[in-house]
Amino acid sequence: MARTTTIDLSDFTRWIQADEFKKKETAHVYACNARKVLTAIETLDESTLTDYFKKLHETGTRRYYAQKSAWSIFCRWAKEVRGIDLPQPQKTAVIRTPDVASLPVGVQASIYKLIAKPARSKGDGLGLSPEVLVLLKWGDFEPSFPTVSYREVRHPNDFRRRIRIPKVWLVPMEEYAQPSEDGETPFIPTSPGGVKPYPIKALQREYKLYKQLLSHK
Repeated sequence: MARTTTIDLSDFTRWIQADEFKKKETAHVYACNARKVLTAIETLDESTLTDYFKKLHETGTRRYYAQKSAWSIFCRWAKEVRGIDLPQPQKTAVIRTPDVASLPVGVQASIYKLIAKPARSKGDGLGLSPEVLVLLKWGDFEPSFPTVSYREVRHPNDFRRRIRIPKVWLVPMEEYAQPSEDGETPFIPTSPGGVKPYPIKALQREYKLYKQLLSHK
């Protein structure tokens, strides 16, 4: 039976703002997702957490990645601030990185610019984390206007914040993704028209591959 008592994570929220340099609204989202994990499980151990996240992934990848990311940050806070080693789920990816096909070079280039810091890509980078990219869906984007060179999408962890992505970056990504009309297609699916988002570790791999390609030019 899951816990029903209210869990006060105000210290955790303040730490995220101070040490992780997150906005107040974003910190509350992380705290909310960490609280969901704490209240959903009965026994706080590796086995229970692993089973919980596996079942969560089956119900929807958006909640899975949001809560898994929040739990990871919560464990870091518990260790650094409280000196407590909290258990983590087993490091067995739902989709193993080696089993995920590499992306077209055009998509790799866009991913590189989305993740890279501005200083590292001559002002073009957006500095978005892979954890953010896996939460986006094509249906989250605002309509495209002919007179505007970018498209906006709400930040998945801070709905008051909007991300502006140049259209030229989105062209190869949309051609690859082949979004469905219902808008539920992940921003970067594991395959064209797929329903599962490209794994975080695989995105990191693609980023590094394109970075290596640039270094040889």
